[in-house]
Amino acid sequence: MRIPGVPEKYQLFYSLNPMVHIITAYRDILMFGQQPNWFYLFFITIAVILLLPVGYQVFCRQSHRFVEEL
Repeated sequence: MRIPGVPEKYQLFYSLNPMVHIITAYRDILMFGQQPNWFYLFFITIAVILLLPVGYQVFCRQSHRFVEEL
């Protein structure tokens, strides 16, 4: 996916940001009236499904330290 306004050497790093694809999907729907790119949204959904339990486990394991750090 070529993103206009982003230099060619930064295209890969820019496209790794999941918010880029979420905002682009909203823009496609609301401004252009077209279907978003479902491949990127599916990939983001799978990543969230896989990373949410990991993040929750880390949170539960470290939550007893929160008061100490504040």
